[in-house]
Amino acid sequence: MNLVESLAAVVALGGMLAAGLVLIGTHSVMLAVATLLDFLVATTLLRLAGEPSWPSLGETAAILVVRQVIRAGLGFAEPGREG
Repeated sequence: MNLVESLAAVVALGGMLAAGLVLIGTHSVMLAVATLLDFLVATTLLRLAGEPSWPSLGETAAILVVRQVIRAGLGFAEPGREG
């Protein structure tokens, strides 16, 4: 495991911890899921920066699509956009 993969794993674990803290602090599952999704996007972007390849690009695109679909289903608007 190289440095970028290690950092991506740390970010993913940090996202799980942050989502848990958001859930405990706010009792909002939707906000906790949104927080976790943002950290997962950061994780995949780190992996893409470490090893740019078609499979890693596909993984990043898939995570972004899933994030958008779930956030839309949860009723979250993107920052700066009304909706």
